[in-house]
Amino acid sequence: MKISILALAIFIGLAPAQAETKAPVKAGPVSGIFSSLLKKLQDITLADLKAANALALSHNNTLGSACYQAWIAFIEEEQQALTDPNGKPVPLPPIHLIFDAEKVFDLLQALHPTSKLSVACAPFKNAATSVTVPLPLP
Repeated sequence: MKISILALAIFIGLAPAQAETKAPVKAGPVSGIFSSLLKKLQDITLADLKAANALALSHNNTLGSACYQAWIAFIEEEQQALTDPNGKPVPLPPIHLIFDAEKVFDLLQALHPTSKLSVACAPFKNAATSVTVPLPLP
C-alpha cells in the first residue's frame, strides 16, 4: 500500500506545477514541498519495507523477502544518487522540475515488466493474488 502511495505522490508531485501554469508560479516552493513529501514517504516506506522483510525472513517467506529486498535496493539507490563520490549530499537547485521528472522516469523504468524490481516481485504478486480467504458469513 505504501508503495502505491509513493508512486501516486510522485505523479501528483508534478501535477500542481503543470496545472497552475495559468498564473505565475514559483516552482521553487512547489518543487521543495514535493521533494520534502517524497523524502518523508521514502523514509516511511523504507522503514516499513525493512520491517516487512525481517518478518518475511523470520517466516521463511522467500517470495515476499525477494520483493521487499528489491524495493529496498531501489529506494536506497535513488537516495544514493543524491550524494557525491565522497558521500556528501548534492544540493538541489531551488527549481528542480527536471530532477523531479527524472524521479518519475526512474520509477516508471523500475516498474517495467522486465526490470529487476518487477522480476523480483512477480512471484510474490502471483502468490498473493492466488490466495483466497473465505469470509465468515453472519
